[in-house]
Amino acid sequence: SALGGSYLQSLVYAAGVVSVFLWLRSYFTMLVGARASEFYHDRMVSSMFQAPMSFFDTTPSGQIMSRFGKEIGIVDRALPDSMASVLFCALQIGSSALALAGAITPIMMIPMLLAGSLYFRAMKQFRPAARDMKLSETKTRSPIFTHFGEALRGTEIIRSIPGASLTWSRKHRELSNKNLAVFSTVKALDRWLSVALELLGNSMVFTAAIASVILSRAGKLKPGSAGWGLTQSLAITGLMAWAVRNLTMLESHMMSVMRVRELTDLDSNDADMSKVAMPKELKGVGEALKVSFP
Repeated sequence: SALGGSYLQSLVYAAGVVSVFLWLRSYFTMLVGARASEFYHDRMVSSMFQAPMSFFDTTPSGQIMSRFGKEIGIVDRALPDSMASVLFCALQIGSSALALAGAITPIMMIPMLLAGSLYFRAMKQFRPAARDMKLSETKTRSPIFTHFGEALRGTEIIRSIPGASLTWSRKHRELSNKNLAVFSTVKALDRWLSVALELLGNSMVFTAAIASVILSRAGKLKPGSAGWGLTQSLAITGLMAWAVRNLTMLESHMMSVMRVRELTDLDSNDADMSKVAMPKELKGVGEALKVSFP
């Protein structure tokens, strides 16, 4: 009973230490995100107040609202979590790979390195498409804000023209459907990545199982070590898949930082007004007030 009490006491201490480190991780992640978002928000506000009037004449309001809303929210919450998840996965993969090689055989490092290269290749194929889809999603979201904001400013005009409300609703639905189509494409890409990663993970587990059976029959590996090695191989494949997802997500979230910086680099004293205009995402500002009569 004394041994059991000592064992339970050790578990309690270990759980306490893990809880403290998890709390510190969450606290510092939140602190980093809050400071980063506050820094960029203050710089955007200062830059907007110092921007020339030509900037507001050539820049749709939807772009500005998107950066102050969705993009700064990603910098505040999603980006720090993605960075913490990438570091966590890297440490877990390294420790699990060393444990697996030590428990079964160092030769297991060869298929693990091969699996890692295949995971990297799948990520390399997925990243450009995911990056372009993220950019397309943000570009198709900004016109929705612009269209809605223009409708709020021209509500009286829209209500005074027969059929204008239906025209505005039809245009708003078209913009929303375009944004949802990009979102569906992102989900389809995500499903492709899931299938590819699961296929690679199952192949790695199968290789570990074959190696465990051969070494156990040869008497070079104990059954307990073989079972533990299979458990670790299942864990490391899941970690590799999660690491690939976090890396691609981190790259997508870093694009939000790039878009936020577009508003922080404005110069009110720049003689060339083309340098203070952000990239156009919606041509023909004022489409919300354009009504086509039969």
